[in-house]
Amino acid sequence: MVTILTSPLSYLLRGCYNAAVRVSDDAQHAIIKGAKAFEAKSATGEAIYGSINTGLGGSADTRTKASDKLKEDLLSILHYGILAETTASQGCLDHDKDSQETDLVKPVLRLTHESATVMLESWIRAYLGQAQLFGAWECLALVNGTSVSAAVAALAMHEALGLAALSQVLTAMGVEAFRGTDESFDPFLAAVRPHWGQVESSRNISIMLEGSRLVDRGRGLDASSLRQDRYSLRTASQWLGPTLEDLSLANTQITVELNSATDNPLIDASISRPRVLHGGNFQAKAITSAVEKIRQGAQSIGRILFAQCTELINPVMSRGLPPNLVATEPSESFIFKGTDVLVASLISELGFLSNPVASHVQTAEMGNQGVNSLALISCRYTLDALDILSQLAAAHLVAFCQALDLRALQWRFLATLEPEFRASIRQSIATHLENPETIASLQPLIMPSLMSSGEAFRALVCCNKHLHDVTRKRFTDIRRQYVREGDAAELLGRASKQIYTYIRKDLGIPFIGGPETLATPADSEQSGTGLTMGALNSRVRAAMAAGKLNQVVMGCIKETERPNPSAVAKL
Repeated sequence: MVTILTSPLSYLLRGCYNAAVRVSDDAQHAIIKGAKAFEAKSATGEAIYGSINTGLGGSADTRTKASDKLKEDLLSILHYGILAETTASQGCLDHDKDSQETDLVKPVLRLTHESATVMLESWIRAYLGQAQLFGAWECLALVNGTSVSAAVAALAMHEALGLAALSQVLTAMGVEAFRGTDESFDPFLAAVRPHWGQVESSRNISIMLEGSRLVDRGRGLDASSLRQDRYSLRTASQWLGPTLEDLSLANTQITVELNSATDNPLIDASISRPRVLHGGNFQAKAITSAVEKIRQGAQSIGRILFAQCTELINPVMSRGLPPNLVATEPSESFIFKGTDVLVASLISELGFLSNPVASHVQTAEMGNQGVNSLALISCRYTLDALDILSQLAAAHLVAFCQALDLRALQWRFLATLEPEFRASIRQSIATHLENPETIASLQPLIMPSLMSSGEAFRALVCCNKHLHDVTRKRFTDIRRQYVREGDAAELLGRASKQIYTYIRKDLGIPFIGGPETLATPADSEQSGTGLTMGALNSRVRAAMAAGKLNQVVMGCIKETERPNPSAVAKL
């Protein structure tokens, strides 16, 4: 049996030649036995579809003995694609065929030997015009696009699972950035509505928040506070859970397809008199079904990340963060407003890409192909959608790290100011209060408690001015210090700490403490370089594409694995 899983295959397809897909001795024996049986059947003159002795598709009612001519005609179908007039690849293919054999085919032969598939080798040889190297039955297998679609789907699946894991980490970071509560992820809520995706995501996010000093675990106890978090946080596990379940089913469908025989005809060589069976295993609807789940799941993930990001940038909804996440004067700096616009455009495009492809099937090839999977088209759009989602997640991550630094800056500022603030209150107006204990609750109770005398009100005015001056100076000093050496990691939960540290230390994405941190448009135009928000987002996106950020994310997911989990992890 050949067992191919989506993640190892994705590494192999990306050129990681040390990644191998092993084929058992039994499977290799079955392949050889089937090939011999196929040759024996062909020699008898029995009508066998494809490049043996029948016409193709709707022309299968014709018969011929010119199998070599059939092979050439069949392979010519691979040359109907419309290419650019001049490309680097065309220039490469204009060189000597022997050099191409050395440069292109040999590395692929090693891969195909390990994975027991002739697909990549066949595509290259067909492109080079070496049809004579194929057996009669191989040409039809080459034209069959199901295997290619399954390979592209495996790449999409791998990307999608990584982004699904990242969405849970980002939600945990969001709870901290908003000073939200972990009450939304209490195990009881999932236990009374036990969809496994909700149970799993809720549990993961809850564990990721462990150790956080920014999580408000007493939310709503104050009369003026918002009793519960907004939907983008409070219903995150209910929103992400069904997507995890869809991705799990898609992963199962793709894994089954990778380990299936999808040619036509197929040979049953397990019996004493082997049979050649003509069927439709090449119909790749299972792949279309899988990647459309992935694409719609990408839109669903993107939509909740979009909501979290835009709410964080909006001062009306961010619970005390400055407008546009600026660390300086909000009337003069609008750094993350561009991010707000960026994520809106990305989620709009992602929404368009999430539309189904399968509903656009047309009859083809003399009416013979009444239905077609359009699997490869759907796979291509899915990869496009995942690319858009990764861009959105990269911008989201840069914004959330900024928000976490602003929370840490606030934390440091208030911790420094508190003793001086209390001392100033005591010295200025405590003696003018009927109940000095009301100092702790300040204005709502200070004003009714204040003695009705001119001296008391003058003391209050003096206190206000002193506190204004002290507060402004302390904040300016602490902000300057934080820009130089600030680090929010000590306040963060398990997952946020790892991601934040990776972004700040490994990738070198700085806290945007002021306009001087970024290059101006004039600087970028003159030098051709410069630290722009686009450059920072692109740096994170590149780390995602290289799989480096995914390693950190999967480390966060790994830490959520506990003995006797509340639900079986199906991803």
